[in-house]
Amino acid sequence: MRTQAHSTVALMLVLMGASALAQTPVPTRQSGGARALRQQLQLTDDQVTQIREIRRQQAESLRPQREQVRTAARSLKDMTDAANPDPAAVGKQFLALKGLRSQLRDAQKDWNQKAMAVLTPDQQAKLKEMRANRQGARRFRGGRAFDQRQE
Repeated sequence: MRTQAHSTVALMLVLMGASALAQTPVPTRQSGGARALRQQLQLTDDQVTQIREIRRQQAESLRPQREQVRTAARSLKDMTDAANPDPAAVGKQFLALKGLRSQLRDAQKDWNQKAMAVLTPDQQAKLKEMRANRQGARRFRGGRAFDQRQE
Protein backbone atom coordinates (compact mmCIF):
# COMPACT_ATOMS: atom_id res chain seq x y z
CA MET A 1 0.00 0.00 0.00
CA ARG A 2 2.77 2.42 0.95
CA THR A 3 4.68 1.57 -2.24
CA GLN A 4 1.57 2.29 -4.28
CA ALA A 5 1.19 5.64 -2.54
CA HIS A 6 4.83 6.47 -3.30
CA SER A 7 4.30 5.41 -6.92
CA THR A 8 1.25 7.61 -7.16
CA VAL A 9 3.14 10.59 -5.77
CA ALA A 10 6.05 9.83 -8.09
CA LEU A 11 3.68 9.72 -11.06
CA MET A 12 2.29 13.07 -10.06
CA LEU A 13 5.74 14.61 -9.71
CA VAL A 14 7.07 13.39 -13.04
CA LEU A 15 4.01 14.56 -14.91
CA MET A 16 3.63 17.82 -13.09
CA GLY A 17 7.23 18.87 -12.79
CA ALA A 18 6.26 22.47 -12.23
CA SER A 19 2.60 22.06 -13.05
CA ALA A 20 -0.14 24.55 -13.70
CA LEU A 21 -2.47 26.58 -11.52
CA ALA A 22 -4.56 28.81 -13.73
CA GLN A 23 -7.24 27.75 -16.22
CA THR A 24 -6.94 24.04 -15.60
CA PRO A 25 -6.51 23.56 -11.86
CA VAL A 26 -3.35 21.70 -11.00
CA PRO A 27 -3.84 18.56 -9.00
CA THR A 28 -2.26 18.73 -5.59
CA ARG A 29 -2.16 16.26 -2.75
CA GLN A 30 -5.17 18.06 -1.30
CA SER A 31 -7.12 17.83 -4.57
CA GLY A 32 -6.37 14.18 -5.27
CA GLY A 33 -2.89 14.59 -6.76
CA ALA A 34 -1.97 11.92 -9.26
CA ARG A 35 -5.55 10.68 -9.47
CA ALA A 36 -6.76 14.13 -10.52
CA LEU A 37 -3.87 14.55 -12.95
CA ARG A 38 -4.64 11.13 -14.39
CA GLN A 39 -8.22 12.27 -15.00
CA GLN A 40 -7.24 15.64 -16.45
CA LEU A 41 -4.80 14.05 -18.90
CA GLN A 42 -7.06 11.02 -19.40
CA LEU A 43 -4.19 8.60 -18.83
CA THR A 44 -4.78 4.95 -19.67
CA ASP A 45 -3.97 2.18 -17.22
CA ASP A 46 -1.09 1.18 -19.49
CA GLN A 47 0.34 4.70 -19.40
CA VAL A 48 0.11 4.81 -15.61
CA THR A 49 1.89 1.46 -15.39
CA GLN A 50 4.66 2.60 -17.76
CA ILE A 51 5.16 5.88 -15.91
CA ARG A 52 5.28 4.13 -12.54
CA GLU A 53 7.98 1.81 -13.89
CA ILE A 54 9.96 4.75 -15.27
CA ARG A 55 9.73 6.48 -11.87
CA ARG A 56 10.84 3.31 -10.08
CA GLN A 57 13.84 3.01 -12.38
CA GLN A 58 14.57 6.71 -11.95
CA ALA A 59 14.54 6.47 -8.16
CA GLU A 60 16.89 3.49 -8.28
CA SER A 61 19.20 5.04 -10.87
CA LEU A 62 19.47 8.47 -9.24
CA ARG A 63 19.87 7.25 -5.66
CA PRO A 64 23.71 7.42 -5.76
CA GLN A 65 23.67 10.93 -7.23
CA ARG A 66 21.19 12.13 -4.61
CA GLU A 67 23.39 10.70 -1.88
CA GLN A 68 26.40 12.54 -3.35
CA VAL A 69 24.44 15.80 -3.26
CA ARG A 70 23.38 15.17 0.35
CA THR A 71 26.95 14.38 1.38
CA ALA A 72 28.34 17.47 -0.37
CA ALA A 73 25.63 19.66 1.19
CA ARG A 74 26.39 18.30 4.67
CA SER A 75 30.08 18.91 4.11
CA LEU A 76 29.41 22.50 3.03
CA LYS A 77 27.21 23.07 6.08
CA ASP A 78 29.89 21.66 8.36
CA MET A 79 32.47 23.93 6.75
CA THR A 80 30.34 27.05 7.17
CA ASP A 81 29.42 26.13 10.75
CA ALA A 82 33.09 25.90 11.74
CA ALA A 83 34.46 28.50 14.11
CA ASN A 84 36.79 29.88 11.43
CA PRO A 85 35.69 28.68 7.97
CA ASP A 86 38.28 28.66 5.19
CA PRO A 87 36.76 30.83 2.43
CA ALA A 88 38.66 29.02 -0.32
CA ALA A 89 37.54 25.59 0.88
CA VAL A 90 33.95 26.78 1.31
CA GLY A 91 33.96 28.25 -2.18
CA LYS A 92 35.40 25.08 -3.65
CA GLN A 93 32.81 22.93 -1.86
CA PHE A 94 30.01 25.28 -2.94
CA LEU A 95 31.05 24.94 -6.59
CA ALA A 96 31.33 21.17 -6.25
CA LEU A 97 27.81 21.01 -4.80
CA LYS A 98 26.50 23.26 -7.54
CA GLY A 99 28.01 20.95 -10.16
CA LEU A 100 26.52 17.83 -8.54
CA ARG A 101 23.08 19.45 -8.39
CA SER A 102 23.35 20.40 -12.05
CA GLN A 103 24.26 16.83 -13.00
CA LEU A 104 21.33 15.49 -10.98
CA ARG A 105 18.95 18.00 -12.57
CA ASP A 106 20.14 16.96 -16.06
CA ALA A 107 19.64 13.29 -15.20
CA GLN A 108 16.16 14.04 -13.89
CA LYS A 109 15.33 15.83 -17.14
CA ASP A 110 16.31 12.71 -19.09
CA TRP A 111 14.02 10.54 -16.98
CA ASN A 112 11.20 13.09 -17.22
CA GLN A 113 11.53 13.04 -21.01
CA LYS A 114 11.12 9.27 -20.92
CA ALA A 115 7.94 9.67 -18.92
CA MET A 116 6.69 12.40 -21.26
CA ALA A 117 7.26 10.07 -24.22
CA VAL A 118 4.56 7.79 -22.77
CA LEU A 119 1.99 10.57 -23.22
CA THR A 120 0.15 11.21 -26.46
CA PRO A 121 0.85 14.51 -28.26
CA ASP A 122 -2.48 15.89 -26.96
CA GLN A 123 -1.61 14.91 -23.38
CA GLN A 124 1.84 16.45 -23.74
CA ALA A 125 0.34 19.68 -25.04
CA LYS A 126 -2.16 19.82 -22.20
CA LEU A 127 0.57 19.20 -19.62
CA LYS A 128 2.78 21.90 -21.18
CA GLU A 129 -0.14 24.31 -21.04
CA MET A 130 -0.68 23.45 -17.38
CA ARG A 131 3.01 24.06 -16.67
CA ALA A 132 2.95 27.40 -18.50
CA ASN A 133 -0.08 28.48 -16.51
CA ARG A 134 1.61 27.46 -13.29
CA GLN A 135 4.80 29.29 -14.21
CA GLY A 136 2.81 32.45 -14.93
CA ALA A 137 1.04 32.16 -11.60
CA ARG A 138 4.35 31.80 -9.77
CA ARG A 139 5.76 34.87 -11.48
CA PHE A 140 2.64 36.81 -10.55
CA ARG A 141 3.16 35.84 -6.90
CA GLY A 142 6.82 36.81 -7.20
CA GLY A 143 8.17 33.29 -6.84
CA ARG A 144 10.80 31.64 -8.95
CA ALA A 145 9.35 29.02 -11.28
CA PHE A 146 10.93 25.56 -11.20
CA ASP A 147 10.98 25.44 -15.01
CA GLN A 148 13.21 28.53 -15.15
CA ARG A 149 16.01 26.60 -13.48
CA GLN A 150 15.72 23.76 -15.97
CA GLU A 151 16.08 25.90 -19.08
